[in-house]
Amino acid sequence: MKALSSPQTPFVFDVASSHPVLLVDDDDDAILLIQLLLKRAHVTSPINIATDGEQAIAYFQSRLQNPGLLRPHIVFLDLKLPRRDGFEVLKWIRSQPEFDGLPIVIMSSSNRPLDMENARALGADFYCEKYPALEDLVALFEGKTFFPPLPTLDFG
Repeated sequence: MKALSSPQTPFVFDVASSHPVLLVDDDDDAILLIQLLLKRAHVTSPINIATDGEQAIAYFQSRLQNPGLLRPHIVFLDLKLPRRDGFEVLKWIRSQPEFDGLPIVIMSSSNRPLDMENARALGADFYCEKYPALEDLVALFEGKTFFPPLPTLDFG
């Protein structure tokens, strides 16, 4: 897992929060694996699932329209989604001031530096190739910051 930014304050994740974890992925096997990893990392927060980009955006819109619905406290977002890809979803989330500070972890089968750079530019906080290691998730949730920062690409 790579840190895409250097937050001013350490990321703190409450594994027992009543606020949900949002998992956005269209692969049933990936969903099951991430759910298992979250359980093994002792996350007891509810896990909400969106299986395409449109569903993910609708999920966030419902939170904006209904303040009684709990907002997620972390998002795991795949890049290759049907209907709207993960980059579009990420851009949409970051365009909503109400979701400022929401940690977003990109999960992708791509290890292309350009994808990582695009994710960083759009506001993702972490990037991991599918699938994150249990130790990385636990470290992330404990606020440890040993993830190496993504190097800046120089095209010029």
